Amino acid sequence: MSLLLRPKPARVLIYLKGAHGAYLSEIAKYTDTSFIFIIQLVAEFEKRGLVRKDKLGKLVYVYITKEGLEAVSHIEALVRLLDSPLHLVEGVGENPKGG
Repeated sequence: MSLLLRPKPARVLIYLKGAHGAYLSEIAKYTDTSFIFIIQLVAEFEKRGLVRKDKLGKLVYVYITKEGLEAVSHIEALVRLLDSPLHLVEGVGENPKGG
């Protein structure tokens, strides 16, 4: 499964969108995950161009990039689609033979 379809990675990106940047420890606290997990996740996101990091001494500040914002918009659209009632999607649940 894609990394971005997992709840915690998706929540991290959505948080960064709203926070306009955050410290690694702040992200870990918000997502209720370990600091080590956030370090690894942010490194993977950075490789994919979804975030960028700025070091301020020992602290690392993380910002979402344009590509990250685009990914969040797709995640949010998928959540809306999955939360919509299936009966609103034409043809779902209908028997193709009419019976």
